[in-house]
Amino acid sequence: VFCPKLLKEQFDCEGNAELWLPFAGKKLHIVFKNPGRLTYGDYQIKNAVCDGQTELDYHEGNVCLGRKMIDSLSDMPHKIEVELK
Repeated sequence: VFCPKLLKEQFDCEGNAELWLPFAGKKLHIVFKNPGRLTYGDYQIKNAVCDGQTELDYHEGNVCLGRKMIDSLSDMPHKIEVELK
């Protein structure tokens, strides 16, 4: 579950905040996109995708990456993009 609580100062000049995260034996590159340069409390999740193609579930401000999906990922790094609005 991803629940961003980033301040606008934590995003770069393009409105992105990135991190690499090892999780359940997988390498995840998480990118939070904040084109409106909003701060925590002012944004919500617009959408989330894995590797540019698989849309992830999100509900009540959280992105859910299910165990089945995690297990199905290869050992190569995977990019998860979360767009905020």
